[in-house]
Amino acid sequence: MFKLRQIFSPIAFAILVGCLAPCGTLAAEPLAVIGTNEPVGCLETPERIKRLKIDKSGTYENQLIDGDWYEGNLVEIRADNVLLRHSEIRNSRSNGIIVSGKNVTIESCKIHHCLAGSFFTQQDAHGITGSPQNLTIRNCEIYYVSGDAVQFDPDRNKWDNVTIENCTFWTGPLKKAAADFQVGERPGENAIDTKCADEQPRAHLDVRNSLFHGWGSGQIKNQAALNLKEHINATVGNCVFRDNDICFLLQGSKKNTSVSASDCAVYNSKVVFRLEDQIRDVEINGLAIGDGVGETFEKVNMRGRSYRNINQGYAPPYERALRFGLKQAAAPQEPADSSSAPEPTTNETGQRPLQSYLPGGSWRTVLAVAIVLLMPFLGIAFYVIASGRRKVFKQVLGEAFQRMFSR
Repeated sequence: MFKLRQIFSPIAFAILVGCLAPCGTLAAEPLAVIGTNEPVGCLETPERIKRLKIDKSGTYENQLIDGDWYEGNLVEIRADNVLLRHSEIRNSRSNGIIVSGKNVTIESCKIHHCLAGSFFTQQDAHGITGSPQNLTIRNCEIYYVSGDAVQFDPDRNKWDNVTIENCTFWTGPLKKAAADFQVGERPGENAIDTKCADEQPRAHLDVRNSLFHGWGSGQIKNQAALNLKEHINATVGNCVFRDNDICFLLQGSKKNTSVSASDCAVYNSKVVFRLEDQIRDVEINGLAIGDGVGETFEKVNMRGRSYRNINQGYAPPYERALRFGLKQAAAPQEPADSSSAPEPTTNETGQRPLQSYLPGGSWRTVLAVAIVLLMPFLGIAFYVIASGRRKVFKQVLGEAFQRMFSR
């Protein structure tokens, strides 16, 4: 009886190893992850305090700041060159963190239960606010705030260069009564809200790799995940939106609100883009629409061309989008008139190419897996062809097919 191990020659083994090598390289590549991707909040044995005022440069970490419903800001960062990480800020009737320094990083922090007023008498209590210069908010989770998770600047003072990455901003019905809010009430305005007066220099905001969900049926009308307005330049990339009334609420200004969004996916939301007040030149690339989405574009007080939308397609499954992120499927294509014509897509069916649904958006991963799965058969073929044992090859294949169809 012919034994299978006799088929594999050194040549077949070398081919198999050669194909496994690129797979190992691909597996080692870092995956794009949406939302928080590291532990958030305090580490073991944190220092517990009621308020934190930072007026000196340095690193501050592992702080449990519980305001016990203090009617003031829990954390104030007034100094430059500050890193606040692995801390939890909670239970305030005002803002969680206010930033007025330069070169500040807030990393791996959990901010929640900043609740002012009541559900029916809404008052602002923001998660992070202030007038920063060069602020990075990374790997943070913010939820249950009666204002905005992030807002710059309430007084329309100068702020600039804010980067938000790998964060999760959400709200929903309260599981327990807190402050003057009752069980089941949903606090919150928007996840991110921008304010910048026309006389101020244009402020820059970059949001990427972040998750926004639950921003709807809250304390205000037209509640949105992103409320981007006034004299700003905002870029939003590789973000996921789920269960929101409005994902992007974009409002124009005299000097034009500049917004570009690329490679974002939307699920179970009423409106993807609500365009107001003559906002113009909005750039959208690689928008992916999932299940349960109502209107893609809703216009209020608008006329003429207002946006350019290219490479729109269907979203991958929600968990897959969070795991691998979204990347552009093809190079941009200039539409004739994006504001009135149907949104152009990368193919006639309105779907993005197969590449956009593969892990990390790469066709190489599937190709490498396919090669590995075919290697035993290729090895057999190589061996029998090289050795002239075609009869053995036919015998092995015949036995394999016979076993397969006899089951």
